[in-house]
This record gives sequence, structure tokens and C-alpha cells, in this order.
Amino acid sequence: MVKYILTPTQMDAVNAKGEHVLVKGIPGSGKTTVLLTKLQNIVEEDPSASILFVTFNNTLQKYIKESLKNDLEEELQMDLEKLNVDVYTYHKWTVKVLHKLRKYKEPVNKNTFSTFLNQLSGTHRFYTDKKYQAFVEEEIAWIKDKGIKTFDEYKGIQRTGRGTALQASDRKVIYTILEAWNSYLNVNSLYMWQDYANVVNDYIDQVNKQFEYDYIFIDEAQDLSQIQLISLRKVARKGLVVAADLGQKIYKTDFTWLSVGIKVQGSRTKKLSGAFRSTKEIMDLANSLLKHDSTLNSEDIEQEYDAEESGLLPGVLSAESYKYETQLVAKLIKDIQAEAQADGWESTIGVLLFENHRLDGWRNSLYYSDIQSEIIRDQYGSALTPGVKLLTMHGAKGLEFDYVIISGLNNRFPSLQNRLEDDITSTIDINRRLLYVSMTRAKENVYLTYKGTPSRYIEELDKDLYTFEVQ
Repeated sequence: MVKYILTPTQMDAVNAKGEHVLVKGIPGSGKTTVLLTKLQNIVEEDPSASILFVTFNNTLQKYIKESLKNDLEEELQMDLEKLNVDVYTYHKWTVKVLHKLRKYKEPVNKNTFSTFLNQLSGTHRFYTDKKYQAFVEEEIAWIKDKGIKTFDEYKGIQRTGRGTALQASDRKVIYTILEAWNSYLNVNSLYMWQDYANVVNDYIDQVNKQFEYDYIFIDEAQDLSQIQLISLRKVARKGLVVAADLGQKIYKTDFTWLSVGIKVQGSRTKKLSGAFRSTKEIMDLANSLLKHDSTLNSEDIEQEYDAEESGLLPGVLSAESYKYETQLVAKLIKDIQAEAQADGWESTIGVLLFENHRLDGWRNSLYYSDIQSEIIRDQYGSALTPGVKLLTMHGAKGLEFDYVIISGLNNRFPSLQNRLEDDITSTIDINRRLLYVSMTRAKENVYLTYKGTPSRYIEELDKDLYTFEVQ
């Protein structure tokens, strides 16, 4: 018995058999619900089954654990803590594994690579021109994300997204820097974030002896790297269930299912139909934004969503008459809460910002406007309780709220400062998809706010699909 009332396509995905199963669907189509229900069914049939559920971020990890705990206790009278079910982000799981194998090292800090590269000497522009430092670091991260181990492998692999800025001779320089960087990391007993997955994969036989997982569940798989997915596939003894949506890809991951050894051809892929979170108006507006993506094909964008009409258009609000954008948002929150209170219910309102460091300041500003709010960050805060929730756009992925207010959408979003020409289009696409994901967290309505000149994404929205106010 399961908690959720499932549609025929969701039920088909839950009942899908096979070593590997891929569940595809747009935001609100029920991918996570399918994963949780499938997991619950396995536990009901075999309480001794060992399961790893991999989530996108710390916030979603907490949300999944809360949901599983409630479902198992209410429906099956089972205690999650007594079952062999682990819920982790990929990084937290690898930290646990590497500690167990005594292979753990501390991660590098934000400025370590820049300091290292400045100590190297050479005549190539990658050494002499500081504007290429982020470029080189990202390329090394890409190499490690692919699980590449030799220069011969690197020089022969197709490299998308870098255009003419990365010639064959450049690759030799990149790999020379990579080898020096690996030596530096080894001497200082450090890892890049990408190294954790590579080390787990290098010692996969020992991992499987220490951690015997029958089933692996992966949510938001489109934002994992190739080597991360390979390592997870190798530890799934009986089955691997993956949920993904390219329209919600917000990181520079680069893989195909075939490249990671996940066999999801034909009936192994289940595509969910319908959107059961957001209204049709929200989905229409979000899709009008996604249509500008340069990487997605029409099948990825023009997906079916049978959403209920709400009669309310989303809103775009300019804080022209306010000194601070927080004052406009405070008024909007009070209006939403008053309307909900008049109807006899308490709403959840997610206020989403791009930058994590701004959350505390916004909380203080809202407090001075007589609005109590809770920051959702890492393991703190809950999206399941009523009230005003402050969190980042990245942190909102996988969550949902009655109302969503996305603020700070001025012409500084996205920031293209210090971006090389080849990276500009990719940066614009990734942040557009991030905004799309953020908009589709809303169930009742979504509001986009800015002060000053609007973001390029505001200009991309279909003007017939939202109301515009200058306040």
C-alpha cells in the first residue's frame, strides 16, 4: 500500500522492471513521487533490502528523509532508522565511503587553484593571462568529471562547449597543468570536489565489499557528472532507478546514458505525462522562457502538461518607487498572506535569491517589515511547514511552495563578468534553466521582482502570459 494516488503513467513507472530504469518528466510530473513509491514498495516486499537514495543537495536530502520517514511510519508502520535505507547527497556519500576506506582527504578551498596556477611559469596564455584561470580550472574539473586518466584519452575525446578556444595544442598545456595540479594535491593531502568520485571509482571493489547496496535511486540525475553516475551504477547489485529532466539541468554536466553504462533504451525509459504541481499559467510562462535555450530540442521543451487552469496570471513587479526591493517583496508577502488567511488556510511562500550570502540580510529586512521568515539552508529549515521561507534558487530544486517570489532579477543576473566569449552562451543557458526550475516550484502562483534594469530573462518572457506592475 502506498500513500500517493498515482496516475497510470506514474504507476507504470513504479512497476517498471529491469536492471536500469529511467524516469523522465517535466517539473511537477511526479518523478520524485515515483522514486519514493517504488522504494516504499521494495521495502514493503523485502524490509532487509539495502538501498541508497541520492539527492541533489542538502536541502533536498532533508526533505526526502522527512518524506520517507512520514510515509514509512504512517503507511507501513516501519521505522526508517531501523531499515537499510541511506539518503545522501552524492558528496556526503563519498565522504562516508572514503572515511571507511581510509582514503579521505580535505577538499581544496575556493582560491587554492588560483594560488597554485600563479606559481607556475610558462609562455602560453593559460599561464600568463589571468582571465583564463577560471577557464583552466573548469576544464580540469571537466576532465575529472569525465573520469579521464590519460592525455591520450583526453586529446581524442570530443569536447563540446569550448569552440575554437581549445585547440589541440591547448589540450597539451591543460594536461600538463593538470598533472602538476595532481602532484600539488597529493603533496598537500587535498582533493578537488571531482576527485571524490574518481577515488570511489578507483576503489569500487573495496566499496562494494564495505557497502552492499541492492538498489540505488538517483533524483535529479541530469546534474551529476559522468564519473559520479558510473560509480553509482557499479554499486547497484539488483537495480538502479534514475529520475532526470534535461530542462532542469543547471550545471555543466556532460554525459550520455550509454557513456555511463546505464541501459535505458526502449521500455526501460518511462516518460511521465502531466504537471501536477504548477498551474497552466505558471507552466506556460516558464516554457516561454525555456524556448530560448540553445541546447534543448523541441521534444525537451514542448512536453505535455495537463495542469489545472487557475485564472491567475503570474506577476512581474518592478520596485521603482521603493528604496529597497525587500520592501516590495514584504508588501507582496503581506498581500498573499492576507488573502490566504481570508480563505482560512496558511500558505508556504518561498522567497528565492541567487546568492546564498544575501539570505541573512533579506531575513533581517523582512523582520523589520514585521514578517517572520525561516532560512532553508543545508540541513536547516523545512519546506513542509507553513510560512515564509528564504532560500537560494539552487537550494529550491526539488522542493515546492504554494507561492514563489524570485527576487533580484535585474540586469546583473546572469553575471557575465570575467566570462570568456565561448562560455557566455553556456552561462546564459544554465542560469535560464535555473530560473525555469525556480518558477516551477510554485503551486498557486509565481512572482518575479527586480529593481533597476530588468534581467535579459524578463525580456524573454511572453508578455501575454504575465501581469506587469511598477510599484
